[in-house]
Amino acid sequence: MTVKIPPPPFQAEADNMTVEDEVEGQGEGEIEQGTTLDDLPTVKEGEQQGEESGGENGFMEMDEGSAAAIATRNAIVRNHHVRMRQRTIQAPTLDADVRVKLREFGEPITLFGEGVRMSLRCSHMLLSISASKSSQAFHLKCPDPGCLSFLCCACLQPGERRERLREMLAQMEVDGVDVSEHAQGKELSPEKEEKQAETFYTESTQALAAARQIIARYSLPQAKLRIAAQKRRREERRELQDRRRQAVERGDVLEEEDPVVRAHADRHHQLAKFSSCSSEIGDSRPLSGISFSPCGSFLATPSWSGLCKIWKAEGCAEQTQLNDHAERCTDARWCPSNLSPFEDGKSTVSVATCSADQTIKLWAMNDEAPLATLTGHTDRVNRLAWHPSGRFVASSSFDASWRLWDVEARKEVLLQEGHTKAVYGIGCQPDGSLLASAGADCGVRVWDLRSGKNIALLQGHVKQVLALDWAADGFHFVSGGDDNMVKLWDMRRRECVYTIPAHSHLISSVKYVHGPGQFLATASYDNTVKIWDAMDLQLVHTLEGHENKVLGLDGSPDGQLLATASYDRTWKLWAWDELASL
Repeated sequence: MTVKIPPPPFQAEADNMTVEDEVEGQGEGEIEQGTTLDDLPTVKEGEQQGEESGGENGFMEMDEGSAAAIATRNAIVRNHHVRMRQRTIQAPTLDADVRVKLREFGEPITLFGEGVRMSLRCSHMLLSISASKSSQAFHLKCPDPGCLSFLCCACLQPGERRERLREMLAQMEVDGVDVSEHAQGKELSPEKEEKQAETFYTESTQALAAARQIIARYSLPQAKLRIAAQKRRREERRELQDRRRQAVERGDVLEEEDPVVRAHADRHHQLAKFSSCSSEIGDSRPLSGISFSPCGSFLATPSWSGLCKIWKAEGCAEQTQLNDHAERCTDARWCPSNLSPFEDGKSTVSVATCSADQTIKLWAMNDEAPLATLTGHTDRVNRLAWHPSGRFVASSSFDASWRLWDVEARKEVLLQEGHTKAVYGIGCQPDGSLLASAGADCGVRVWDLRSGKNIALLQGHVKQVLALDWAADGFHFVSGGDDNMVKLWDMRRRECVYTIPAHSHLISSVKYVHGPGQFLATASYDNTVKIWDAMDLQLVHTLEGHENKVLGLDGSPDGQLLATASYDRTWKLWAWDELASL
């Protein structure tokens, strides 16, 4: 039996191509790797066979095997051209323009089941639906009050929709259709372009204006003291250098050491000998973090069970439990202005906790019930960060925003958008004037809390950023994330000044170690905690002992202890060998 087929397209471009890189994703007509396109029958060979056998009108006669091989070859070459063109073809960047183009081509805006991710399903009927427009997600909750299960579905993201349009434009261009008019979205008029270039301001509430004034009155004196101390330190170093130079000119040897350098060296020696001095089972489910109190006597360990337990650092005895969250407790932070959490009254806030139930709760240690529940986030809350004044607390969330809360007024004063995806890491500068936020959009944004401006967008991470922490000098901070890297940022230059390939898995927490000298601790999903010298960014020591990924770490105010919390449900204290033996 013979089949008549026309000569295949793309013959001239693909004579020397190999199939080895083009077989993936073809669906049918698979070809063994290592086969070259020259091994398959070509059109010219078929044409010669057709002429010899009396073919007419430029058609060739061949058996079914040859016809199938040529059809497979043509499909591979076409797919190659489509994929190569898809990488470089321009497409509208605005989601609204992408939707319009898809409608023009008669394509659906969202395909059924495309981009949907499910987290959990229970055996009960899923009836109630709560929608979140900002996060493009919906939650199906079980109506049974005793069941906390829910089904979470995330809708198609604009980036996925745009990739589908790019693939469609690439196929059209390979088929010979001019797609230049479809490559860009609607052009803006000069008036609209000028309007978009202007800085956009919104009128703030009186509560926010008052909060910014409070933050300014607190941060400016703190910044003045910090800069004065840095100048004094610089003058001391200059005087020491002058004395050394004069001694060299006289031919003497000056044995005087820089006290700061000496303290840093001693601290380096201590941290290099840190080891585990205590280990406790924190809960029946994994621990999501750990935090030292400002006095250093207590620790808080939030867990996936929804509990937050308070422990005494000396003896590792459990003191109390904070239990009011309906979902897992994601973070717990102590108020920096409360130095005696168990001695103050029932109206003084000691700890703030956040949860996947989208709430933040304020607690006093002498009361079993929370002092207040702060609501406003439309998705789960990830992390908390106290303002150094103790008056405000900031929260980051999966709803792509972070919020600032007035602890005394028990209400939200600022809803800050700017990130395009979930916000994870958040932290206030020691002066209290700046706040840094980082998230799944791979960017780090720095905000001026006194004016509300976004003063820097720092890009360098290639995957989501999960944690950050400010240095005591006020202009350096570090960030770590899913790319296994720790980046050191300098706000004077507004750029990354150093990158550490710190771990073999994602970095869950970063923290500057308190005490003399400059040191940094990082926790990772590779089950380890590493200590780095912040002056030369060299590894000092690796702490090993957890049996699973480390989810959080913190250091005591005096710098003598490190605390870590892990997915293995335990938390550990680490100390200098000589101190641990006492």
